Amino acid sequence: MNENDPTRWEIMEQWIEHWQEENGDVPFTCEGLADSLEISNPEATKLIQAQMLEQNRTDSRTKFVIERRGRTRAAVWTIGVRKKNLRQVNETYFDDIEVKARRTLRPTLRRIAELNPQLAKEVEQVLDGALDGAFMVMKAALRV
Repeated sequence: MNENDPTRWEIMEQWIEHWQEENGDVPFTCEGLADSLEISNPEATKLIQAQMLEQNRTDSRTKFVIERRGRTRAAVWTIGVRKKNLRQVNETYFDDIEVKARRTLRPTLRRIAELNPQLAKEVEQVLDGALDGAFMVMKAALRV
């Protein structure tokens, strides 16, 4: 690779600029990116990841912000810095936290209760009250 060759995030920025010129605010998918650049889905994923890493840096040089709605293969990416994009970022963040808690925290805490029945009541209080309460507070704070 030549030092003058664009980085992955720079390639992604060029693609985003072209995409917006052609499609406006229409979201895109990883598969659509891969098809349009005639690259593999894993390589398209690397371009998106590079864009995300660069846009999240303190001294970011990106001209665009992309955000995900949905998860994994069903993810749809939007470009923008409008109020609806802020809401989408907050919704995705909340969804990610809630999914992570439900997939890992709940089963782990329930397993602790199974192995140590003396903690069962406390575990259920955390799951029924504290965790759900924390989700409600987070949701309100994020306005989602």
